Amino acid sequence: MINDLTKYYEIRDRIKTGDDLHFASFSALGLCIRFVTKAPVNHTAKIVVMTDETGHKRVYIVEAMENGMQTRYLSERLQQFSGAVYWCPIRADFENIRPHFARAISEFQDRMDIEWIKYDYWAIVKQLFGRVGQDGSKMFCSEAAWMLTERAIEISDNKLAKHIMGILKNNWNGKAPTPGDLYYSGLYQSRQQIM
Repeated sequence: MINDLTKYYEIRDRIKTGDDLHFASFSALGLCIRFVTKAPVNHTAKIVVMTDETGHKRVYIVEAMENGMQTRYLSERLQQFSGAVYWCPIRADFENIRPHFARAISEFQDRMDIEWIKYDYWAIVKQLFGRVGQDGSKMFCSEAAWMLTERAIEISDNKLAKHIMGILKNNWNGKAPTPGDLYYSGLYQSRQQIM
């Protein structure tokens, strides 16, 4: 199956590093996650925009998937996805943390070069019954996206972002957020469905 990416290509030039994608898949697992978390989404990925050696803008996503952490072209992911996808640009008053996402992602990529970060299946099961702690050796999607966001905010000088991060961590009792938690977190401008 190859999806129509017209909506994606219409907004592609506005997508920036640090934005998120939220997915609502048609899979049984996706439906189950949305039902249990009472959220409209069941998967999260972090966006990374780079310029390749030919000078072309490339849009990638970093996400935790069943075979571990992955970085791949967003267009390839969208072509094969079955469900709805929402682009969530970070808030305008968080713009000054964008450069710090590059550092957070670079640090994360360096770590991935040293150790393989596995997908945390057990945490998904445990989340059916309550929140789970963050585990840097294994991750699920929203845990990975939050870790990158948290690191970018930590190294920024944006006091509002740090304040909101503290509120969110407190609301989540220091546990890993679900995709729905991130969707409703207030970290983003208005969402736009791209598929």
